Parts: sequence; structure tokens; C-alpha cells
Amino acid sequence: MIALRLIPLLALAPLLACGDRPDRQYEPPILADRIFTASANSVEAFAYITREVRVRPGPTRLSRRFDRYTLYVRRLPDGEIVRELPMGDILNAMEDSTPRIIGVADGVIWIQRDSVEGYRVPSLEPVMHSANARADDASTAALRAEIARFISRPFWERPGSARLFTQVSNGLMPFERGSRLESLGLTQAGVLMRADRSAWLVKEPASVLVMSSEADSTWSVSRVTLAGERRWTTPLALRFEPALVVLDAATHVVFMDSQSQADRSGVRDRVAWVNEATGEMRVLEIADGTAAVVGLPGSGPTN
Repeated sequence: MIALRLIPLLALAPLLACGDRPDRQYEPPILADRIFTASANSVEAFAYITREVRVRPGPTRLSRRFDRYTLYVRRLPDGEIVRELPMGDILNAMEDSTPRIIGVADGVIWIQRDSVEGYRVPSLEPVMHSANARADDASTAALRAEIARFISRPFWERPGSARLFTQVSNGLMPFERGSRLESLGLTQAGVLMRADRSAWLVKEPASVLVMSSEADSTWSVSRVTLAGERRWTTPLALRFEPALVVLDAATHVVFMDSQSQADRSGVRDRVAWVNEATGEMRVLEIADGTAAVVGLPGSGPTN
């Protein structure tokens, strides 16, 4: 009789044992969706959500994979993490259930998952959720109107937010033939446009930011004065592809780049930002979370 009573306990033993075993990373983090710029309380930042595939040991030799989502806010210009917030672990995720940023407005990051949620920048303090915004409550009318506006648009587009460039012509103003800019030897070049589709102007001295193609089909960004003098050129090592996103972050232009690895080890996601005044570029590797200065800009020929 005693032996029979031990059987259920022995059957539970593997489950109890696996509960003490921590999960581990199966695939490094990648960007779950686009990145967005955000600013509040004198903090210039960008925000994004990562998806990391992890493995949790099972009661047998089988393991279960799940996705871990995390929201990050990083400060410009150094790329340091201001705040991070777990967005939950999801097993067998459906597209509609995964968290994604749908917009940033008035210092609040809006996220869609089971409902629409808002988090203030940079503290990530939650604001009222849409689930609490009742239709018969007059005090939440403004919030409900804001949420409805976000949901009705696929992307929130305004100065300071991300824009997709599916081809170079969507993001650049071409040079006029015979212009002083053309004489600098910049090939397949054009003036970078800001989020409001105006030329990217820089003060003191009055300049524009110019994108130009390199021999390896990657792009560089240059600062060229209105008098035709090139102040600096920074190689981006990025290609204009459908995955490329460009953001207007006031004093910085930010690029999101997603490329398949040549060794088929997955996707390499990077975020690069260039100081519009100095040309200094920093790159964030999403997989390991490191952000570092990548080279210094070189001065170009002056005319």
C-alpha cells in the first residue's frame, strides 16, 4: 500500500525538478517591429520592442520554446538604456497577441496587444489603458479619441517618427544638374528629407545632410554647407532596402537596419544614429544590446 502511494509522488518528481531549472536563450533578440523616436522632460530617446526566443526545460527531454518580449527606451546620443519593461512571455504567439508600438505622442508610447496601453517617456509609467476607458465616461473622451486615431492608421507619421523608405527616391531630394553639390563627386546622391518631407537643414554653418552611394552599394551621409563645402562624410554600411527605416530625432538621424546573416544564423538587427552636427555615428547591436561609436567621420574635399 505504501508503495502504491509513492507512485503519484514519483510521477511528479520530474515536474518539480524542471521547475527549478531556468529557461535559456535559444535565439538572440531581434526587433519585434519598427523603432520610434520619443522625447519628454529634456530626454531625446528612441523606443523599440525586442523578441527573444527562449527554451524552458520540460519534464522529459523535450523542451518548449517561447517568445519573450521587452520594451526598451534608449537615450540619445549615448544609447544607454533609460528604462526597460517586460512585455510578457508568449507561447505559440498569434500575430494579434504580440505587443507592438503603434505610435508616440506627447511623450507617451502607445502599445497594442490585448488592448491599447500607454507608457510615459522616459519613466515608462503606465497611463490609463483603453480597457478602462468606458464609452459612457466623459472624462475619458479625449483618451478614447486618441486611441481611435491610432487604431485607424497603420503608422503614426509626424515629424520625429519613423518613415519607411522602400526606394531611395522616397527619402532623398535629387541634386539639380550642374549644382555645386554635384561637383563634390557624390554619386547617386540627394539631400536627405526630414519626416515632414523638407530638406534636412543644419545650422552654423547653414548646411544640408546628403546621402550618397558607395561602390559596394552601401550609403554614406555627408554634411555639405550651402556654399558647397563638405564638412564630413560618415559611411553607414547600410543599404536602402524595404527593411530600412529612417527616423528624425531632432539632432540625430536614426537608421534601423535588418539583414539576413550570410551564414544563415538568423537576422542581424542594428540601429545606427548619426549626429547631424559632427557626423559621429553610434551603432546598437540588438542581439547583444551593445552600443558603441563606430569610427569617426572623415573630412571630405573642400571646394
